[in-house]
Amino acid sequence: MTGPSHEEAVANAQLLMKQKDNLEAQIRALEEVLASQNCDMTSQLTDAEGFPRGDVDVYTVRNTRVQILRLRNDHSAVMKSIENALANVFKAGSGGTPVTLALPFARVDSVAPGSPASEGGAQAGDEVTKFGVISKASHPTNTLGKLPEAVVENVRQSHYIEPDSRH
Repeated sequence: MTGPSHEEAVANAQLLMKQKDNLEAQIRALEEVLASQNCDMTSQLTDAEGFPRGDVDVYTVRNTRVQILRLRNDHSAVMKSIENALANVFKAGSGGTPVTLALPFARVDSVAPGSPASEGGAQAGDEVTKFGVISKASHPTNTLGKLPEAVVENVRQSHYIEPDSRH
């Protein structure tokens, strides 16, 4: 038995994302109802003496809270379905073939304490598989001519550096 085609998997994922967006809109609308009552999900509905607050429509607040809880549960279920749907999109798009890992092209010799690299979790010995647009594919030989230039051009800018976790 084969899974859905890539197009079917994408359509299913998009449908689930629309459901998620709809649930989130409904939750926001209900939270506005609570706000109009000067309440939230945890506000006390009784006064210090244990009587219902006179400034709040207790029935509306309790009913709205229940609706929000139900929608949050539905939202959690849809998020799990989206996770599965995205896995199906990936599987259908890759044709079931395994993903090849990028080859490292550089090794980190040292990381300055307190530097952005240090704060990002980089460690000495990490093998870099991608830095900005630079990768092993852009450096078929072992020369790293573009790397120093890229580092200088990107000082004080945030970049995703893809370390190789295989070492």
